[in-house]
Amino acid sequence: MANKHCRRRYCRHDNCSKTFAAEASIASSGRVLLHRSLDEVKDGALAVKSITTDSGTQSAKAIRD
Repeated sequence: MANKHCRRRYCRHDNCSKTFAAEASIASSGRVLLHRSLDEVKDGALAVKSITTDSGTQSAKAIRD
């Protein structure tokens, strides 16, 4: 899950809750977030053997990458 906007009314960016670039497209968010998730587990004890997604083309591209 990603947030493109800070939820704090008076954000100073040292306390910002934004986790995704505001200029990033929504279409690319699935690919970017999948890359982040896979990067977190790739060197761990678990092995990823399969990934189930919807029919979005961005997810398929991320898996090929």
